[in-house]
Amino acid sequence: MTIRKRDLGTVESKQSGSFRIVLLRNPPLNTLSPGLCRALISEIKAAEGDDCVKGIILMGHGNHFSAGHDIMEFKEMESGAEPRKPAERDVISVLDSCPLPTIAAIKGVALGGGCELCLGCDFRVADNTAQIGLPEITMGLIPGASGTQRLPHLVPVAKALKMIMFGAPVRAKEALSMGLVDKVASTGLNSATAIQLASELLQSTTRHARHRLYARPPRFVNMHFITNSAEILDLRYPLYFK
Repeated sequence: MTIRKRDLGTVESKQSGSFRIVLLRNPPLNTLSPGLCRALISEIKAAEGDDCVKGIILMGHGNHFSAGHDIMEFKEMESGAEPRKPAERDVISVLDSCPLPTIAAIKGVALGGGCELCLGCDFRVADNTAQIGLPEITMGLIPGASGTQRLPHLVPVAKALKMIMFGAPVRAKEALSMGLVDKVASTGLNSATAIQLASELLQSTTRHARHRLYARPPRFVNMHFITNSAEILDLRYPLYFK
């Protein structure tokens, strides 16, 4: 049997105290293949049904969270293959309906769909060297898994537009200052520090004050709207775009 590359990738999970830690595993950059996303959905739903689990932490295996959608699928689309809905959309829908607090623990890169997966979580913690961004525009694309709606709900619109329009990632310190992440680890981020940061966040947040901000996200409907907004903001507040 031939295994297609897009079917590769899986997740690993372990219980640590009251947290279920779920590791994305598709080396080297943990790209979000359909196979990995299906496994991730199954793991999230399994955690929901476990009374011992009080929170879910998503991490990347190895040195990175996720570089997002597999670029080979974009090449397939260029060759005339039938376009497919990004698999990460289904994961984010499951995260939206998850009754447990969800925390993305980011080290290395969280780009494209990897960034959007983080935005689908209730909280985000990061390693001090992490880079987070939506680089799709550099390939002539726009984010396809709700990043254009969710990002402006977390950070100032001008900063969100800059990330979407120019595709440059932001580092952890800037991400913290703009509200894209909630905490940054002063030392390296591993399972233990992720649990510590997640516990601090949950202790300081009531059940009804979680970062469930996306019930009605801003409707950045299409690229025309984004472009017009960027032009207006650039004219009024040029320092935001320098």
